[in-house]
Amino acid sequence: MKKAILLIALGLLLSANAYAGGFDIKRATGVCKANNSNLDFNLDTYNKTFINIKVRIWDEKKDVEGKEGDWEKTMYFLMDAWSKGMEECAGGNKEVCKIIIEHTKYLADNNGLKRGYSWEDYDYVFEATFFNNHAAGRVLAAYGIAIQQINIDSDVHKAIGKWAKKNVKSNNNLNKGKWKYTNHHLNYARAIALYGGIWKDTKSLDKAKKVVLSIIKSITKEGKLWISFGHRVIQRGLMPI
Repeated sequence: MKKAILLIALGLLLSANAYAGGFDIKRATGVCKANNSNLDFNLDTYNKTFINIKVRIWDEKKDVEGKEGDWEKTMYFLMDAWSKGMEECAGGNKEVCKIIIEHTKYLADNNGLKRGYSWEDYDYVFEATFFNNHAAGRVLAAYGIAIQQINIDSDVHKAIGKWAKKNVKSNNNLNKGKWKYTNHHLNYARAIALYGGIWKDTKSLDKAKKVVLSIIKSITKEGKLWISFGHRVIQRGLMPI
């Protein structure tokens, strides 16, 4: 049953007839209840987070596993703001939709969500791709909704697409893990599927589909999935889905 649900979700996400925005919000059901998205913040907040990412250095003597520092708190504030903004825009708040497009263009103009670390520094790469893929999933989904709600200049849309393709690709972690595809690889698949759906890139959609199908095949008979967890250290574990 759980595999069937995942397959249905995969079909909806990776349909060959993907809408121009990645998904058709006119076919969505439910009620968007988010408010006060806080997206109208100082753009400098993106410095060293979504732009020129500088992951926090882990101090084995001072830091405590599971306790967030200021850098993580800023990152999660941004994630939450984008999630709420996405829902507000989908609910018809055109001003928030406008802010989403402005912020996306700002990220594109400043080469945001780029990995920024050499693969030789894998502990840094692990965290950078983790946060960038989470962020890309929100930014691209929100952007895909916004362009269905308000008009956007075609040249701006093309430029954003060029940025998205390059920087989503920079966070490809599919061949760098020590084990099977995990939840972190699924985040990358979501980001590349959103890019493929919005800019009609079938190769990206096919890659995302391949990852999701591989993850579905790795689900155990008990309904568990391999996950990555820990701080800058990839560990091996199972979790129920």
